[in-house]
This record gives sequence, structure tokens and C-alpha cells, in this order.
Amino acid sequence: MMTPEQRRAHIRERYHSDPEFREYVLTEGKRYIAKVRGTKLYRERRLRNQRKWLNQPGKRERMRELVRTWESAHRDVVNAHHAVKYALRVGKLVRPECCSKCGDKPFPRSDGLSRLQAHHHNGYAKEHRLDVVWLCAYCHRQERGK
Repeated sequence: MMTPEQRRAHIRERYHSDPEFREYVLTEGKRYIAKVRGTKLYRERRLRNQRKWLNQPGKRERMRELVRTWESAHRDVVNAHHAVKYALRVGKLVRPECCSKCGDKPFPRSDGLSRLQAHHHNGYAKEHRLDVVWLCAYCHRQERGK
């Protein structure tokens, strides 16, 4: 029987040497992670850990300070995010069911809404605030990394 370290090393080696296995991990692994993260048990555990972390002395104030600093430095990004949220609420924008890049339909959130994310592909300038492409988290990470 393999130890967990040996198993990880074996999977890592197979991932880098076998293109079919790599493709399987990238497609099915993405779906599995989305499925696990969509469970109530996962959400409860994550929230419990976040609360425990935030309740440490000084953490909450430090996080607020960091968020304020980031938001003041990136005012255009914050305004674009608020514009998209408002447009969704009033019906100017409609969140589609599937990713516009890969076509995947992500698992819905606990409130029934889609997990698709708005990607501001033309930047955050005022004239492009509502010019978004709807992507799943995986495709959004890839686009942001370019």
C-alpha cells in the first residue's frame, strides 16, 4: 500500500508524462472540485475556519485596512464591479447559464444563481464597465493570467 506522499508523487509523475491523463484531470477534476465546493458541508467548514481565523486578535481590523487600501488604489475596478452588480439587479445584464469560453454549466450557488463570473475583457474604464464576458472560475483564472 502506498503512503499519501508516494501516491501524490505517482499522480504528479503520471500527470506530467501522460497527456490523456492530464486532460482527464483538467476536465473531470474541475467538475469534481466544483461539486465538492458546492456542498453544504464544505461551505460550513470553510465559514467556520474563516470565522476562527478572523476572531484572532487584530485580524479583522487588519483585513479591513487591507481591503480599504486595495479599494482606494483600484477605484476603477471597484466601480466596474459595482456597475455589473447593479445592472444584474435591475435587469440590464443577464447572467447566462453556461460559460462563454468552454460551454460548461457550473453547479449553482446555494441561492440558486449561476456561479459564472463577469470578466471585463476590455478593461475597467467607464465606457467598458458593462462590457463583460461570462466565464466559469477556471476559464476566468486562465483569462486573468494572460
